[in-house]
Amino acid sequence: MILELPIAMLACAKIGAIHSVVFSGFWAKAFQDRINDSGSKIAITVDGFIRRGKVINLKENVDKIMDNTPSIEKLIVINHANLQVEMQSPIDVWWHELMENSDIECDTEEMDSEDPLFILYTSGTQVNPKVLFMFMQVML
Repeated sequence: MILELPIAMLACAKIGAIHSVVFSGFWAKAFQDRINDSGSKIAITVDGFIRRGKVINLKENVDKIMDNTPSIEKLIVINHANLQVEMQSPIDVWWHELMENSDIECDTEEMDSEDPLFILYTSGTQVNPKVLFMFMQVML
């Protein structure tokens, strides 16, 4: 896991955006399916990472499915492995460039206690995973 993952998850919660985390080992097809299931407009990925001593160019894998994810308006790319990746303008943007120009403070979106917080896919025997909508319960 990288530091930007919990930051992005907490940022989504703060602004009231539903998020879903996809394990990078599932490859791009799972990413594509989950984007299309949810109608996501923004996705976040990394340039690449090292697994078992081998460099994996995740951005290159994600690029292969972008034509099949019509809802995506922005792909935020985190520079994690310092790989040279091809950025597709105007969809692709670098995380660090967004952070340089962002405000330090952001208003918190007021949400109902039963509003969905994230989408969690469970493993199972079905071809398509079940989608569970998780709710943040406010305890006073």
